[in-house]
Amino acid sequence: MTTAADLLKAKADWRAHLRALYTDAIAVGLRVTAWAKGSPTRAVYYCVARAEEVLIEAVRDIANQGFR
Repeated sequence: MTTAADLLKAKADWRAHLRALYTDAIAVGLRVTAWAKGSPTRAVYYCVARAEEVLIEAVRDIANQGFR
């Protein structure tokens, strides 16, 4: 049985989102290993990953309500 999460290809948690963001940054040529802990760029990536997690959870809940 296919679930809404399967169809959305939603990642499990914010760490998976962060990994995907770093992978995309590396793909366009950014050196993510040069970002110091606490740097503004790293903080923005962290915040975006956390926000994506909340958004995906909300979309997953909405999709599951209409999917049954």
